[in-house]
Amino acid sequence: NPNLTELELNKTANELYSKHSTTDIDEYPCLYVGTYRKYNNGSIYGTWVNLSSFENAEEYYRYIKLVHSDEEVPEYMYQDECNIINYSECMSINDDTIAFYKELNELQKQEKEAFKQFIEGRGYEINENTIEEARDHFHGIYDTKKDFYESMVFDGSFNPGYENFKELYDNGWIDEERLETELDFEFTSYPVSNYQVAMFHD
Repeated sequence: NPNLTELELNKTANELYSKHSTTDIDEYPCLYVGTYRKYNNGSIYGTWVNLSSFENAEEYYRYIKLVHSDEEVPEYMYQDECNIINYSECMSINDDTIAFYKELNELQKQEKEAFKQFIEGRGYEINENTIEEARDHFHGIYDTKKDFYESMVFDGSFNPGYENFKELYDNGWIDEERLETELDFEFTSYPVSNYQVAMFHD
């Protein structure tokens, strides 16, 4: 804006930097954004950008263009990542990408860890519906797989046809290892923080 003074421009840039750049990369979905021109000239100058801080892709590209305002037509290079799914140094960022990471960042820490692993493992396309699709498969966080499988027995979610299955299980007549082996065909576990596991059905 030609009507802004240099001081006002610097203040605006600093406010945007505080909002969109971060050093706390473990907590957010972040890309380290440099440019190919700088890299080819021996510079890794750039910034860690928090994708969940933007409303849409247009706002994202306006910001990183400001970061690299010394280049007339910057060609962006994503030199590193944290908490990004299907990362590549030239990956595409669009409105679906921003919507996905905004929603992912609203989850609790363990759920974020779990959903990221599940979505990446399944090769899901990243869009505004991806979290909802993953949630349809999610059963929760448990101390162990055994705890989850036992909970299914006790609440009646799993009953292979035995009339007194729960009673037989309680009395030790059902082999726990066999039960776990059978259910491993239907469910997948992912490790999350605090030495717990997240459970998803296949």
